[in-house]
Amino acid sequence: MFLPELRNGPFPDLTRFGIPLTQVPHGFRLDAKVQSLDGLLSAQVSSDALDGVGGGGSGWAGSGAPITAYVVTSGRLEFARAGRRHGLTPGQVCVRDTSSAWSFSCTPAAEFRLVSVPRHLVLSYPGSSEGLDEVRVLEAEDPRGRVLEEFLERMETFGNNGNATAPLRALALDVCALILANILVDGRVRHPANAPMGTLSSAKDAIERNIGNADLSPSIVADLIGVSPRTLHRAFSASDDTVMAFIRRTRLRRAHDDLVSPGRGLGVTEIATRWHFSDASHFIRHFKSVYGATPRAYLRNLHGAAGPEA
Repeated sequence: MFLPELRNGPFPDLTRFGIPLTQVPHGFRLDAKVQSLDGLLSAQVSSDALDGVGGGGSGWAGSGAPITAYVVTSGRLEFARAGRRHGLTPGQVCVRDTSSAWSFSCTPAAEFRLVSVPRHLVLSYPGSSEGLDEVRVLEAEDPRGRVLEEFLERMETFGNNGNATAPLRALALDVCALILANILVDGRVRHPANAPMGTLSSAKDAIERNIGNADLSPSIVADLIGVSPRTLHRAFSASDDTVMAFIRRTRLRRAHDDLVSPGRGLGVTEIATRWHFSDASHFIRHFKSVYGATPRAYLRNLHGAAGPEA
């Protein structure tokens, strides 16, 4: 596929793309099933490693830039801009305003769904404009992400129905716009400090800032944000999560970044120690459960060569 084909297909906001040199000797594969339905574009994508820039293109004419969402089912996607980086692992969802350019990359064998909705439909909902110029990331357990994923699964059947009437097509477009607007609005609302969502957001920020602390625990997190441990646990429970599960996922994400970082050269044991896993086998087990391969196999797929011992 060349750039025009990608823009007319699975990457409507693409302005530049490339294939990493490590991928070239092994060939490159990108499969996409694309549906376009009265302004609503959806796609199922399976791709080898690639990188590029999406959004901010001159063709958007500013107000025409669509709002795009991604649901990751395998591998990892990453978006970066001006020092901000957002890594997406299986189950996570992000919503992105394509009026601004973000660089992106995906790992080998990445699989994800995406949907793109006309900007004016999303912004017709009060408060949605407050979430623009950002990437909004939902954790795998967030019910809004599950609603979006179910909607996209239904779209695969709906889009193949040649008898879908104009009112039904318009309804599908409005429903998707409402889902994305809800994510943008909730992503920007500042909840009172004693509300569950406000506590949850504050706790996650505190965990991200203090993840290098080997003794990080629910009681320490509660102290950092000024709530009781019971309030903290209740906030995580409301989102079907636990404090320690989020800490473990955060450490695993940092460990992944160390593993694939060029020139860092850290072995699996060193990474496991750095991010406070009890031992290398414990780290390998959790890594495989999220990324689908041991660290060594993951690097071999990524670089076409043996990675560190695992």
